[in-house]
Amino acid sequence: MDSDNNWYWSFSSDKRGQIENARATSVKRDGADYVVQLISEKYESGTSYEAKIHWNNSDHTNYNFNTSFKSINGDYTFGNDALSSYSSANDVSTSTSGNYYDWLKENVDGEAMEIPETRTNGGDVTGSHFEYYAGDWFWDLDSSKRGTVISAQIISGTVSHDGTFVTLTAQNMGYPDYNDEFTITINTAISNGDYNLKTNFQSVNGTYQF
Repeated sequence: MDSDNNWYWSFSSDKRGQIENARATSVKRDGADYVVQLISEKYESGTSYEAKIHWNNSDHTNYNFNTSFKSINGDYTFGNDALSSYSSANDVSTSTSGNYYDWLKENVDGEAMEIPETRTNGGDVTGSHFEYYAGDWFWDLDSSKRGTVISAQIISGTVSHDGTFVTLTAQNMGYPDYNDEFTITINTAISNGDYNLKTNFQSVNGTYQF
């Protein structure tokens, strides 16, 4: 809050410094959550968006913050009691560790086909293909009925502390959604060397096998 009694949200990175500074214009209750309307004053000055805040524990030392800005959806811990309550308030498996470039190479590099149990659209078979090319990672999703469904470049990512899953930010390379960013979550904590892949782009949610 500043001297003019305005509340602000600031988002920063240890590598990139302050990324965003946004002024809160309103707050409303939505069940157990709070919805905050924000106006960017740094990243995209004048752009409006909203954030949803949910307390993860009764001590109010850990909360989930979810906003369309940069597809942020993470748990944050603070306060004097944060260290003692962290293990119960936050799933430590979501803590970041390692390099997503290495994780992709070790776990999902190459072509994998969707297993029958998760196929939709009348049994449409899709193939998930991660490839490292010219210094960057790329992902394609192909369909036996529709051809190329998604073609995207991976632009950032975080690896879970236990190494079982990764959360990626991807940028669409195809039209009409060219340059749109979306999130991909890949989970390898299933049997037989398969991996589950979810993305908010076209609501893809399938299990793939090499």
